[in-house]
Amino acid sequence: MKEEIVFVDYKKHHELELLSLWRKSFNQAVGTEEDMRPEAIEEHLGFLRTLDPKFIRVALEGKTNQIAGFMRKEGSEIRDLFIHPEHQ
Repeated sequence: MKEEIVFVDYKKHHELELLSLWRKSFNQAVGTEEDMRPEAIEEHLGFLRTLDPKFIRVALEGKTNQIAGFMRKEGSEIRDLFIHPEHQ
């Protein structure tokens, strides 16, 4: 049975879960270990906070509301697309 995916606008309460997904997905894609140093996490969080939230859409699992992925689109161009490793 397929899981239901719901797309919603990005909200501040998604921040930490989205950041975790982003870092895990990126590291899996490039085959590196996740940098867990606090300064690296803060740097990535700082970057996330500079993005305009109106351009970010979040894919949530319908039953759990956990983030399955997200996309940042500006105009007709997709800037970022990350899928949680468990959903790839």
